[in-house]
Amino acid sequence: MTLSDYKIQEKEAVRDRAGGICEVCGKHLDNNLGDFAHIIGNTKNNLKLYGIDLIWSRYNGKYTCLNALGHSCNAKADIGHSKAGKIKSYVDYVLRKLGAQNVK
Repeated sequence: MTLSDYKIQEKEAVRDRAGGICEVCGKHLDNNLGDFAHIIGNTKNNLKLYGIDLIWSRYNGKYTCLNALGHSCNAKADIGHSKAGKIKSYVDYVLRKLGAQNVK
């Protein structure tokens, strides 16, 4: 599977899980006009630290709405500015969901 296929698969899984509802504000999104919001951000540093499988995992995403000014709910899904302990415990959760044997 290519990286592009993996991203599409995970985005669709998040959309299907949400059932067309923004997972941050609860708004019903017509015609699946939502966005994949990373809980742990898709940054160069996070990709290096955690890997692409974790960053693009359906367990690291929320289905969120967009507004005319940008990604309001998308930004609210990101825990990147949280304390390190919260991020570490979320990384552990995602790794367990992915079936990782050695959680750091």
